[in-house]
Amino acid sequence: PPMQESLSYNNVSGTVKVSYQPAVNQLIYASWANGFKSGGINTDRIAPGFNPVFNPEKSNALELGLKQDFPEQDLRINLAVHRTDIDDFQATTFTGTGFNLQNAGTIETKGLEVDLTWLPLASTQVTLNFARTLAHFNEFDNGSCWVAYTWHTGIDDPGRQLPSDPFCSRAGDRVGFEPQTRYTLGVEHY
Repeated sequence: PPMQESLSYNNVSGTVKVSYQPAVNQLIYASWANGFKSGGINTDRIAPGFNPVFNPEKSNALELGLKQDFPEQDLRINLAVHRTDIDDFQATTFTGTGFNLQNAGTIETKGLEVDLTWLPLASTQVTLNFARTLAHFNEFDNGSCWVAYTWHTGIDDPGRQLPSDPFCSRAGDRVGFEPQTRYTLGVEHY
């Protein structure tokens, strides 16, 4: 099929960071960044109906944070909240005869991270890390269908719009297989 989209894009990416130290033991910061990953053309065999051209992936990210030391308690706390929006996310999907790199639409991620470090004794360190990250597809009309879902339930993938479609909508689905909540507790004694 003829290329319907141009592959030439003028993208500028960058990062802006601002930090403020209102006290000796406190730092407040904010950062904003945007970036892109180049587009291209699938050179492997792909199913009919899929466009071989994929566009660049573009992202915007914002993070706000606080770093606070409590010297009397030998305690440090780092807090951060973040949000990243990705447009034209590049996803590889299996189309029955091969893999197709395509633009999946938009993804929204947001989260919170907390790191605590406490030194209760001169030779002991206790750390606690907590992260909560929510990531989902806002749009993804041509995603892979869940073969196992149909095999286990006998019901077609709920994302398939028409019974003859070789692809399924993944809009609203979680991105990736990473856990949404992660935490660790560590104790070191030396």
